[in-house]
Amino acid sequence: MDDNLEFLFVDEPPLEPDDTESHLGNEPDFPALSNEATGPINEPMSRTNSRHLRAKLQPGQLISKVLAVLNTLTAQGLDLPIFLDALSWGDQDCISNKTVQYARTSLMTSEELPQILERWYRPPRHQSGGQRPEGGRRTLLDFSFTTIADIVDQEMKILAPLFLSPPENLSEEHLTDLDFESLKGEIQGSAPILWNILRRAASTEVRYQHKNKNPDMIILHMISQAQYSRSNRRGRIAKLWSIYLKACGLSARAFDALHVLGILMSHRWTAEAFETVSDRAMDLAKKLIHEYPWALSHDNINVPLRVFSQRLHNQSHFISGCAYTVWILPILAALPPGTNPLLQSFRAEHCQRVFDFAEVLYGDEETKRLAAEHVLRTDPDAKTLDLVDFFPSPHVAVRPSAPSCSLPPL
Repeated sequence: MDDNLEFLFVDEPPLEPDDTESHLGNEPDFPALSNEATGPINEPMSRTNSRHLRAKLQPGQLISKVLAVLNTLTAQGLDLPIFLDALSWGDQDCISNKTVQYARTSLMTSEELPQILERWYRPPRHQSGGQRPEGGRRTLLDFSFTTIADIVDQEMKILAPLFLSPPENLSEEHLTDLDFESLKGEIQGSAPILWNILRRAASTEVRYQHKNKNPDMIILHMISQAQYSRSNRRGRIAKLWSIYLKACGLSARAFDALHVLGILMSHRWTAEAFETVSDRAMDLAKKLIHEYPWALSHDNINVPLRVFSQRLHNQSHFISGCAYTVWILPILAALPPGTNPLLQSFRAEHCQRVFDFAEVLYGDEETKRLAAEHVLRTDPDAKTLDLVDFFPSPHVAVRPSAPSCSLPPL
């Protein structure tokens, strides 16, 4: 039997047509980048056959065999493009034929296929020098762009639910439950090709190994901007940054500039969102003060109002006011129901009582001891007085008092 046809006859069951047929763009899912998700794959028998046949080739024999194959193709009324087209799922007969099917599978799983594609993309120079041959570079570039575009589009659709944020969902839980590290891991797992393309675009090979210059957050926001560009309902990260930067006092014009870049929501949306969140918080506070104990604190504030197109009737100015904060306490902090009447009766009973002021100042021994200790320790703490000059250690006057509420020992 001819050595050139020996690879067609081996004891390995050929694949069914459905197992090998694949049409670009019709598949809903794309293969993983590595074998980690699918487990180890046994080496095909065709690779062993290829190594065996290559080992039997003698120097100088390859060209003669290639010419023999090309002459055979010509004799059969074929050329290499027609042959490769027929071998690569050219028609139904070539798809279902077992011999053609095995030859096709051996090519698709061969070790030589990556080298073949590499040489088609970048053919070696002639020994005499000169310009590198064009090869199939243009065709491969067009094919690569179409293929990667289809994969990126599919992965963007897969990632869409991660960035989805309906307009009506402005709850505190929705705005604060975003974990960037968790989101980054989900994106890397669901869209590995898109992530690796953007990472290569954002980082050189040297910087890729630099831990202090990790571009992951930049890549995450690139994808966020692209998702927001596809649909304004995919602004989960944009909403989060809009709320944060509005609280930091970012100006309206800066909002509009960053909104055009897809980083933030518009200033109008942010102002309305702030009003919605504030109204909900106020309604909740009104409800909780009837159910839990609460306390109220307040302080003066100055609110700057900046105007970018100033007019005589529209000037930048400050608004002075008072800000209140309602502190909702746990139910255990509630005082007994009769506390307020009891306090009023106590004040009414003792408001007319005359007490000895000297007794308050000098009558309590514990207060006297603490006051003396405080006086004695004021200067030593400031390093202007050394009590050792006055009292031999360990004198009772310089011993620190026992803590009134110490932490338990470890």
